[in-house]
Amino acid sequence: MAELRKELGLDKGKLDLGDYVTIMGKILSFRAKGSASTHSVTKEVREALEEVRKNPTGNVEEIIKIMKSQDSPFQKRELADIYREALEGLLRKFAEVSSKMNPQESRKLMNMVLEGIYNNAVFYSKDFGQKVWDVLKGDKS
Repeated sequence: MAELRKELGLDKGKLDLGDYVTIMGKILSFRAKGSASTHSVTKEVREALEEVRKNPTGNVEEIIKIMKSQDSPFQKRELADIYREALEGLLRKFAEVSSKMNPQESRKLMNMVLEGIYNNAVFYSKDFGQKVWDVLKGDKS
């Protein structure tokens, strides 16, 4: 899994919101086959971002802990751990950036993030999506 983390860029050091959008798109790229909708590819991330967005001045740390402990789209522990790590980073950066915005701006940012994740998932669906499928099927671990 260290190889997968490195390829995703999770061990790159300080990451920004755009980095997490790309990483999450790669992780979810296995879902972007055929004519998958933005919603079907990003549904768990959408729910998590919405919770953070609704509570910009609340206890974001508690929300992030709860959201990352919820169901992962992966049954395989290695992938679930990587997904949760990326989700936590994405939520922290989103909270940091959106805390300075009004509700309309933060919704627009959330939609841009989700669209970016979807576009990355589609772009990486052939190569990175196959790697995720291989791990899911147990060919690699």
